[in-house]
Amino acid sequence: MQQFDRITMDPEVMGGKPCIRGMRVTVGMIVGAMAAGRTVEQLLADFPYIEEADILEALAFAARLAQGHEVRLASWCTGHRSAPTPPRIAKSATTPANLPT
Repeated sequence: MQQFDRITMDPEVMGGKPCIRGMRVTVGMIVGAMAAGRTVEQLLADFPYIEEADILEALAFAARLAQGHEVRLASWCTGHRSAPTPPRIAKSATTPANLPT
């Protein structure tokens, strides 16, 4: 499974939508702009603080979601203390009670 190192989700940034490296630029903004005919060069001019690799990873992220694949982010949030922790996987019925979870 591909890991997306440049895509972050943080409830404190853009309502938790997938963003580029914790910035207020969402994957949806990038995909929408590309669908409207903007080029990578135009997006780089519009958002001088993002890189071409950010745009390409946003497109790959959106494609994986559209294909119904799971995605794995490098980080759940960008470090805000108020951000919730990722959901834990429930303990299996076959996991011995004396093992740490």
